[in-house]
Amino acid sequence: MSKVQKSNIQFNNLDMKKSGFLFLLIIQLNLQAQPVLELFSGLETAGINVYLDPLSDVEGDAQGFVKYRLSGAADWKDGVPLTNVSEKSRLSGSLFWLQPGLFYEVQVELKDATTPALDQTLMGTFKTRSEVDFTPAAIRLVVSPNGTGNTCTDGQPCSLSTALLMVEAGQDIELEGGTYFVGGLNLAKSGTSLAPITIRSKTGTQAILDGSDPAPYVWFPGQGTPGTFYTQLKEANANVNCVVIDGVRMYPYAKLFPDLVNFSLSCILGQPVPIGISGMTRDPRPNTIIPFQIPNPYYKLLFVHLKDGSDPNDHEVAISLQSSCLSIANQSYIRFQNLKFQNYGVAPSRRTITLNHCNEIVFDHCHFEHNDINILVQGNTNQLSVQFCYFKDDTDWNTFIGKATYEPQTPFLCYGQTPDPFPYGDRVAETGAIFFDFDFNGRGTMIRGNTFTGFMDGTKASASPNAVTDVSYTQECDVFDNLIDGGDDGIELEGVAGNLRFFRNTLRDCGAAISLAPVLYGPVFLLRNTISDFHESLFTFTGSATLGFSPGTPMKFQSGFGLKIGKVYAFHNTICVKGTGRAYGLEVFSAGAAMAGFVGRNNIFFAEKNVALALRNDTQIPKVDLDYNNYICADTLVQVQLNSGIQYFNNLPDFTTAFGLEAHGLNVDPAFLDTATNNFHLKTGSPCVDAGLIIPGINDQWFLGNAPDMGAFETAALGIGSVVLEAHFRLYPNPATHQISFELFSDESQIVHLDFYDLTGRQLSGIDKVLTGGKNVITIPLDHWGGGVYLVTANFKDHILHGRFVKENSRQ
Repeated sequence: MSKVQKSNIQFNNLDMKKSGFLFLLIIQLNLQAQPVLELFSGLETAGINVYLDPLSDVEGDAQGFVKYRLSGAADWKDGVPLTNVSEKSRLSGSLFWLQPGLFYEVQVELKDATTPALDQTLMGTFKTRSEVDFTPAAIRLVVSPNGTGNTCTDGQPCSLSTALLMVEAGQDIELEGGTYFVGGLNLAKSGTSLAPITIRSKTGTQAILDGSDPAPYVWFPGQGTPGTFYTQLKEANANVNCVVIDGVRMYPYAKLFPDLVNFSLSCILGQPVPIGISGMTRDPRPNTIIPFQIPNPYYKLLFVHLKDGSDPNDHEVAISLQSSCLSIANQSYIRFQNLKFQNYGVAPSRRTITLNHCNEIVFDHCHFEHNDINILVQGNTNQLSVQFCYFKDDTDWNTFIGKATYEPQTPFLCYGQTPDPFPYGDRVAETGAIFFDFDFNGRGTMIRGNTFTGFMDGTKASASPNAVTDVSYTQECDVFDNLIDGGDDGIELEGVAGNLRFFRNTLRDCGAAISLAPVLYGPVFLLRNTISDFHESLFTFTGSATLGFSPGTPMKFQSGFGLKIGKVYAFHNTICVKGTGRAYGLEVFSAGAAMAGFVGRNNIFFAEKNVALALRNDTQIPKVDLDYNNYICADTLVQVQLNSGIQYFNNLPDFTTAFGLEAHGLNVDPAFLDTATNNFHLKTGSPCVDAGLIIPGINDQWFLGNAPDMGAFETAALGIGSVVLEAHFRLYPNPATHQISFELFSDESQIVHLDFYDLTGRQLSGIDKVLTGGKNVITIPLDHWGGGVYLVTANFKDHILHGRFVKENSRQ
């Protein structure tokens, strides 16, 4: 009934008026229940959200079925059905494998068995994001490390601070090569969508923005403490947190005695425990209270102790002088390209770049090394893109060592006195390369093609679930084609996490590769990621004298107790646990927290030892939906731990009978090409070939044979037809930075054709090379390639070889 129809109703008596009132109320509820379709575009993805009135789906049983097509195409394709996030009165889902800069059409068919008024079809159109155009601007402001001019030209270059004041929309700030010892800068200008502001290194050079003190420091031996040396700090860096010696960051010990001398931690464990790491310490309080306020004799003194006891006067030392490099608030359309940021780390406000309530900020091919926080994202910052950047640090300590840089709740436990000598939490090392602050509530973050190495936590993709503003909308975050190397947690996807898409990433040597502890609402998609070589972690609690351990795991659910875990979908991932360390192929642990569900399809969980699948909860197994996955382990195949006890299964049929899971699962050797070199493609004849389930919107548009392959790699993605040979060729160095070499053998002189692909099977280029008989080495320059994972095929006249390599960004 329309609004016009409602206004024409007449009532002749009280009963009719009462019944009419109820009828009008029902009509009003139906009007309120009209759903709203939102389409949120990414570069290769799009978010689909249907927002419902809270009263229209109180049962939480509304469903949304998706179809989509390229605008103008004749046929519709099926997408992944939407997830009902009843707490937020919305249905949400995502489209994948789209092309940048094109228009797509979407239709969502809503069905609700208990609310027929919701049965309808919604239509919409969107355009995917385009690649950023970095064409140089017509007007550029030229900057040099010692520039003093006021015209910012080639003849009179200016300082960076001057250029930041002068720049206008549509202009470039061009930094000549060299080191800029700068800090505390601000940019209060915005670009526009058609006229952005770009800050970049001059072509062919590298501009380095450095937060360390350019002045030399003289070191003196510490009295009575062999191997310990000290130097005098300045007022500006009395609270320094970043000290780098010979390119290695010093561990921030809690206090001078006994920690620094004995290389031991006494704070977090309650007693000294040797760890043997070169480190530093300082006491940033001008005065102490023990029990009266007196001058602190250690104020502005920095102590270091190198593991070999050598004199720091004989080494290259960088001591942070600056808290920050650049802050930007309430500005938009700003780009950073080919810049290096290093050595920013003085508390408080120890962050290299701060973005607060900004929009359309891009970091492209930038390098961040030895900074406390590299990029801090605050407030309603939208459409942040960090692409093809290199992030490096040396904080990849074991968990208990890294967490010893936390502040205790009772300072007296560690220091024997109050107040806390580190009032700003400035020793915390678990911040990650990109840190989303507690108040972050933006949308459209894209983190792609980057390398993260040497961090305790590689990076984050959302704010803390305990602190983030509890918004009703989705976050629409894409994290893809990244290499994450090392860490306690490789990446933390925790937070509200609505339409968070994590795909085609390579993670290795992590304690917990992907932390989902917790993702509050979801949905979260984990697609075609490769995870290997993760390790157990040692941990403890403040004051405890014992160390516990946490087995390595590809996906961590076991924290955030009492908080809801939203829907997580894991499709086509390859997980390989190598060696004898304690680790799980897959662990799902939801004790003390509600769980919307974990759905796993077409994954390979390979563990040489330990356990392939571990499920843990209180009274019943977590809410999981597992099928069409492959599990392999030489020890225990499946372990289920409940309050009632632990059950072990060494075959899938018994597990399926007990819990109804993995009716189509496999327990077979996947026959990887070469686990030693992390080549997880499948050999010819692998039982995982054609063993997967067709999933609309995920794999139905490109696979070879009768069904998709299990794992991260589909043979069709290689673009080599129906023939996949076991043979592959040597690629080195791998990972590569500036160039990659291919070692090929040929029985005779011939021409070989090399094709390069990304991980979706999209062909990037092709070249022909002439081979002679015997060994041939072909070298390809990579300086213009973005960071990420690439596939290459070598097409001989009678056979095909293929390989895979990782392109890292320059570490200069």
